[in-house]
Amino acid sequence: MNNRENYVRKERASFVGEGKSSKNSSQRRSHLPVFAVGNDIEVTIKEIGKQGDGIGYTDGCTIIVPNANINETVKVKIEKAINTNTFKAKRLGEINKTKVFR
Repeated sequence: MNNRENYVRKERASFVGEGKSSKNSSQRRSHLPVFAVGNDIEVTIKEIGKQGDGIGYTDGCTIIVPNANINETVKVKIEKAINTNTFKAKRLGEINKTKVFR
């Protein structure tokens, strides 16, 4: 068996979960989203995205908030799940107002 066949065989085994101990399988991350559409959460904006949207992080997820500034803490409602860890949110109100010029 050559190296390529060996590599493919290992990849297939890891994909279907063969050859893994129970310890590793219990540490796998869930593929279910942390937040549901319609949830209200608070998030602190840490970055500004390419399109000017505020980007915040909470519970291992990325929250995208339009018209938000860095270091603002805002209350938002989840509008759309982009993937299991990224959500687009609608701003409901400000909790901590900071003046930042863009």
